[in-house]
Amino acid sequence: MDKYFTVQKVFVEELNVKDSKFIAFLYPINSKDEFKNILEKLWKEHHRARHICYAYQLDEKNFHYYDDGEPTGTAGQRIYSALKIKNLQFVALYVVRYFGGTKLGTGPLAKAYFDASMNVLNRAEIVEKYFTKNFELKLSYNQFQMLKKYLAEFTPDELKPVYSDNVELKISVKESLVDKFLNFMKENGIEPVQE
Repeated sequence: MDKYFTVQKVFVEELNVKDSKFIAFLYPINSKDEFKNILEKLWKEHHRARHICYAYQLDEKNFHYYDDGEPTGTAGQRIYSALKIKNLQFVALYVVRYFGGTKLGTGPLAKAYFDASMNVLNRAEIVEKYFTKNFELKLSYNQFQMLKKYLAEFTPDELKPVYSDNVELKISVKESLVDKFLNFMKENGIEPVQE
């Protein structure tokens, strides 16, 4: 599959359950390092919180969830199941919990983490993106005029040519179309440079 669903900005929602506060943060991420940096930042901002539980999903094979001291299965797994319902990739969902003094019990606790997660996910603007490979092209003005309508078929993005002595173009090609794109370029005497 070429496409996936994700978010492009941060979304935050708060849920209060029996004096405990659950603040859900949904972030777009591109790597595990980015995920860790955000977690460190959240701990600095919420150093009085009892727990920061989370789940992240990069591509289909790279995901992780964590209960951060909550009873096993009540937090991280519930947050991850919310991400799976929305079928999101390249996102991290953190739920910061401030304990209010009343123990919730495992069932209500799991529900609180799940509800906090779903609240932020339901508010988020979900966008469709494509797995792509990036190429640079140098074309004559004539080549660009002849080929631009064909080039648009290979990319989910708008073409943004840079005009100088020739036309320089960075193009993100849908992964499933890379071979077809390279053959098309070869037939037209153009050698794309992969970034």
